[in-house]
Amino acid sequence: DPKKVELAELIDSPDIECYADDITDMDYCIDRFYNDMMDTFYRMKAKKLRRAPIGPEWPLHILIVDELLLCDQDRKGVDSNLAKVLTAGRAAGFFVIADSQLGQVDALSRIRDLFPQRICMRVTSGDLVNAVLGPKSDERGAKCTEITEKGVGYIFTEFAGSFARFQLPFMVDVEAIAAGQYWEQVS
Repeated sequence: DPKKVELAELIDSPDIECYADDITDMDYCIDRFYNDMMDTFYRMKAKKLRRAPIGPEWPLHILIVDELLLCDQDRKGVDSNLAKVLTAGRAAGFFVIADSQLGQVDALSRIRDLFPQRICMRVTSGDLVNAVLGPKSDERGAKCTEITEKGVGYIFTEFAGSFARFQLPFMVDVEAIAAGQYWEQVS
């Protein structure tokens, strides 16, 4: 959480194993996540399991990286522990959710293709659509440059091998609506 406020509510959660709001600590949390994944694989190997049976003894682990571009492991690309988690972690119940404010290919590097699901909201050029979702995504139907409604985007999933347009649900939470109105006035 490099801005130190967006995920701050998670700091004291009993379910958080590592929290970093300083970019110098991000790699530590990612390496710890990777080591936990490897420990799970060793447990799976001993029990001859190909997939972790998610439950109390085999919990689901989620790594949230708010602003991937500030992460040194992103720049290391496919040789990083982050890439290793993205490649193998699902079988052990280890998932990564990451976001980036910049969608350029040189910013996202080769690690983008290790994310089995990718989401792109409204952007200003087809190059950005392709950088986030993959080559020729705009030509194959992800029309992120044509989005005019708020909360609309396109998602790519490896399972489907295609793009789906989605719209986030309308929020009726008064505090969230007030926050949204505040941000509309500020931006």
